Amino acid sequence: MDIRNHLSEFLSPEAPDTSVVPQITADTVNTLLQLDGVPPTFGEANIGRAAINIVANRLLAAGATPRYVAASLFIDTDTPIGLINIVADGMQTAAVDAEMDWTARKASFSSDGPRHGIALSVYATGQLAPDNSVSATCLKPGDAIIVTSPVGTFGTGVEAAIRRIAVVDNADGYALLDAISELRRVVPDVHYMTLAEKGIDEAIESLGHKADIVVKREDIPVDEPVRSLCGMIGLDPLKMACATAVVIVVSDADKDKALEALRRSPYAGRATVIGRVVK
Repeated sequence: MDIRNHLSEFLSPEAPDTSVVPQITADTVNTLLQLDGVPPTFGEANIGRAAINIVANRLLAAGATPRYVAASLFIDTDTPIGLINIVADGMQTAAVDAEMDWTARKASFSSDGPRHGIALSVYATGQLAPDNSVSATCLKPGDAIIVTSPVGTFGTGVEAAIRRIAVVDNADGYALLDAISELRRVVPDVHYMTLAEKGIDEAIESLGHKADIVVKREDIPVDEPVRSLCGMIGLDPLKMACATAVVIVVSDADKDKALEALRRSPYAGRATVIGRVVK
């Protein structure tokens, strides 16, 4: 039977069309993510959940509330239907968790498809708060640099799956909607945020181009399985991709309030100060 007749309801041609059309204005932020060359599943994680969590956290780090999402899947025809459904369901549940509405979703098939069976593109839109002030121009001497979550989990989980050596728990991450919303409520004057999706080292380097900073790398949280696996295969966990870890800069006076706010979320319970702005 044609695999296209056996998709989950999420991707089924018979699924009702969504009627939400995002309005692109000066108060919106848009982002596009493409994932190829990544196994559809890695342990209990999957690229569907990871993709939605990454775009949601990109928007949150830009000072926007995630609103709308669209996705396109490119699938090799030999890919098992169960695997397709896992990815599709992962996208669906992650979008619900991030409180995002679907505007479009589709799948296309090819006998010469992606190496790992599924590649995807996700486009998402967020609404900026009227008083949004997150900008690198707000950085000031003495500011505290915080990371919300342990780093390197996503990249290490993918690498371990490719090498078939181990499983990393929760490698597809979480949307930090509650954590960032609570932070913005308690500390309206957040100076800077960015998702460390290419690794915390890259995020630190980028921040260092905007201001003189001092970072204690030994204070950066890394889960022990991630540290052990990276040591086993000769990789640096601080260079591994992240789906959840957001770097945040606030004034020193707001540091403790920011940590308390973030830690109220189970997904940012290990929020940690890792450095400061010097000048």
